[in-house]
Amino acid sequence: MMSCRVTAIGIAAGVGLAMLASAPIATAAEKGPPACARINFRALPSGQNDGEQEAGIYTSRFTHLELKATIKSGEAQDYYVTSHNKKLAPLNGAVPAAAVNCAKAKKLPAPGKAAESCAGERFATVIAHSGKEKIVLLYGLHGREWQYCSASTLGTES
Repeated sequence: MMSCRVTAIGIAAGVGLAMLASAPIATAAEKGPPACARINFRALPSGQNDGEQEAGIYTSRFTHLELKATIKSGEAQDYYVTSHNKKLAPLNGAVPAAAVNCAKAKKLPAPGKAAESCAGERFATVIAHSGKEKIVLLYGLHGREWQYCSASTLGTES
């Protein structure tokens, strides 16, 4: 008789814990995308085929990004961000304050003059919401210094 009570108490405790564990997930799903995010990517190794090569993909329920590079003579010449294989539109005008503050919060330098081409040993993208727009900043790491590469707008996801 005692083992039946212990088993019943164990099952009830397990069900209660499962309900508590699922509560934060439901709340997180309702919240929507974060206002500021950083996504890191690795550089392509040497010896790639010439043309356009994919260095990395990031997919979540809120966005889809690809880091791609233009390759010449087996070496990456320029990295850039695409979404669903479409190059992101360059940002017109100044980088919004929300994106500048997001970069600072993610320990990256404030965006300044964009680089002619984006290269580095590693890469980071910052996604910031500015009103209804998503702004994507791309940075390349050179030694210990992050270099600002570009700012783009991320269109509506389908």
